[in-house]
Amino acid sequence: MRAVQIQRINIFWFLTLGVTALAAAFLVYLLLLESALGAFRISEASPANLGSIQRPTIGILESASSRAAYERLFTSGVGAARYDTSRVSWERVLARRSANNLIALDDGNLSLELSTRASDPGSLIGENHDILVLPAALSLSDEQLVQIEEFVQSGGSLLVSWSAGLYDENLIWRGWGFLETTMGIQFDSYVESGPGVFRVSADTFPGVVPSGVYVPKWVFDSIKADRMNLMSVRESGEFLRSQQQAAAHEFAPLTDYVWIDTLGVTNLDFDYATVEGPARYRSGSTTTDGVIVSYYTRRGYRDTSETPFPRTAGTTRRFTFRGNTLITAGIPGGYRAKIQVYNPGVAVRITDPDRVYSAGFWYDFATDQGVQYDALNPVSGLVYGTFGEGRIVFMGFGPDALGASLGDPEDEEVFGRLYDNVLSFLRREPIVWTHDWPLGHAGAVMMTANMDGPSSNATQMATFFENQNVSATVFVDASLASNYPELVSRLYNQGDIGILDPASEKIAGSVDALRTRFRRYRQTLVEIVGGPVTGYRSTVRGALSRNTKEALSSEGYTYFLPDSIGRRTTPKIMGPPFESLTRLGVTMRNYDRRQLLSNRTNPTAMDSLLLPEAYRVLDEGGVFRLTLPMEIFASNEQVSILGQFVQRLRQEKFWFASGSEIAHWWRLRNGLNVSVEQRSKSRIFVRVSNDNGDTAEEATVSIALGESVTSVNIRPELINILKSVPDEIDVPPYVLRENGTVLDLIIKQLKPQQYRIFHIDLVSPAFTARFASN
Repeated sequence: MRAVQIQRINIFWFLTLGVTALAAAFLVYLLLLESALGAFRISEASPANLGSIQRPTIGILESASSRAAYERLFTSGVGAARYDTSRVSWERVLARRSANNLIALDDGNLSLELSTRASDPGSLIGENHDILVLPAALSLSDEQLVQIEEFVQSGGSLLVSWSAGLYDENLIWRGWGFLETTMGIQFDSYVESGPGVFRVSADTFPGVVPSGVYVPKWVFDSIKADRMNLMSVRESGEFLRSQQQAAAHEFAPLTDYVWIDTLGVTNLDFDYATVEGPARYRSGSTTTDGVIVSYYTRRGYRDTSETPFPRTAGTTRRFTFRGNTLITAGIPGGYRAKIQVYNPGVAVRITDPDRVYSAGFWYDFATDQGVQYDALNPVSGLVYGTFGEGRIVFMGFGPDALGASLGDPEDEEVFGRLYDNVLSFLRREPIVWTHDWPLGHAGAVMMTANMDGPSSNATQMATFFENQNVSATVFVDASLASNYPELVSRLYNQGDIGILDPASEKIAGSVDALRTRFRRYRQTLVEIVGGPVTGYRSTVRGALSRNTKEALSSEGYTYFLPDSIGRRTTPKIMGPPFESLTRLGVTMRNYDRRQLLSNRTNPTAMDSLLLPEAYRVLDEGGVFRLTLPMEIFASNEQVSILGQFVQRLRQEKFWFASGSEIAHWWRLRNGLNVSVEQRSKSRIFVRVSNDNGDTAEEATVSIALGESVTSVNIRPELINILKSVPDEIDVPPYVLRENGTVLDLIIKQLKPQQYRIFHIDLVSPAFTARFASN
């Protein structure tokens, strides 16, 4: 039997093979990490740290001096409670979103925290940018203000709600200088509950002011002579005002207020403010005489009817959001949220538009008086931007002001998105959203008219739409349409037609009766035009009932035009069970439409009425729905004036579209689902899917990158890298804007149920330096 010979293995080769295998495995691991994370540090290669991104700490200030300032401002004893409510509301919002990173700071440890970190810049921001929240911090010391400014300039993030730093720690008035410097804003006004409620602020009086009672000028002008006899001063208030201004040259004229009496007046039955002096007014390093102001609202003639300012009745105002901004991503453009102003909101003007941007304003087009767009545009109540290396957000209200929105699902959803976006912005985390309108457009124009019979005006209207190449929507009374089929077809070929329903629901009766009528109307028009008819409009005023919406939905209608103003200027897809319907709401008040009709032969008047409304809607990112009265087509002169207006709008970023086009686009846009994931400091992962049944085209997806970058490298999903096609086929066109902080991806086409995944590498000097130090 042959003996088995054992071969000696060379241990050197064995070790070499082992080390080679380990090195190859490690190299493959690093390549996989690079594919997932982009550029990364070796310290991040540990499986324990893989994909983990440490979030910054959020410090929220609980200021005893600010609490004391509230107690002084609100003499009825509710001041401390209002401050506590404001602070606690922010704690709840932040705790739900960052419970593990939230710390409370008081006046003492705020200064200690900031001074300690300032001595060690690495601990100030390090890899993460800490966030400081100042909820209604009216009183801050000079030292604190300097430290906060240095903190933000060095890269920290600051969130201010309502006001901050108006008083020093001794409750001496300082003014708005801190917010002007850090936030790039200027105080404009307080937002209160409505006409007649006013505020006389201490900073209005840099000089000596006579003690007395001040009322709004509109109140003084409306006072009857016999009412003045009840007052202890008989002279004209206007005369006293002129004497007062002549005697105090430094006194800033209060053009909206009239001095009418000494402090001895009682039983006034209108709003007023009493002024008692002197107090101390601080301006920079100097201190001069000022005033102490008390606020009252009188109801009736009894002392018990006196109510501390501000008025408690009707204390809700609407706040309008701009669409397609970093911190309003996912919020409908022109959305009008309810905000309580028992603690008055703050309206500001942006003074540094190169670094600060507006995301909303205190204006409700449904109730407020019309204003020129140039006057509205710079005034805001919600701003975001940068200060030095840091980021800032100012909100002229706080979560405690949203009591009117509790139980309102829409408001709760909107404010939830707002808080999420604000924190992502301050954390420098990516934010993604789909633009509301097709590529290159910031708003839409929908021109509509009603036609209940043939006329020369209707023919003129059809000619106008054709000459202007406007895709308009005309609602036609189907019971009469068979009498003028050529005109109906002509209007349909140029744009769209819908059903004009002249009947009342009370006449129609049940859902079945409505369905029968709607089916008959639609079949009549479809036979005339040879195409789909999906729009509906009623001649009966009021909101559509549930029966009407059920009948429209079951009969295949896709959109309707209400006659009432809704919560937004963008379209709204109705909730279940009517989700097949899209609401295209009113964006002009009835008063404005009546003015348009009465001034249709005046081009200047038309511009002054229509252009501010159009620019406002464009700024909000909504639909400018212009309903044209048939009378406007009565003469060539009127048609020419309207044509000039249309050409003015074409110079803006408006998309002229019919009702069916807008409703179809809005449904496609809402079916585009986008998400973003931050894989590492230098790579983000974006997914875009089309969950519609139709192909989406010319859509824009924006990503707020969290940092300013000089360029990006975009790669499609990893599996597509192995395809034998050029990268540019899978990489969409893109644009970097806003100083390299926002990336726009242009989705030219995305088929139904198709998705795209993009790995985006961020390139900037900061990232380069970061990895060079590795």
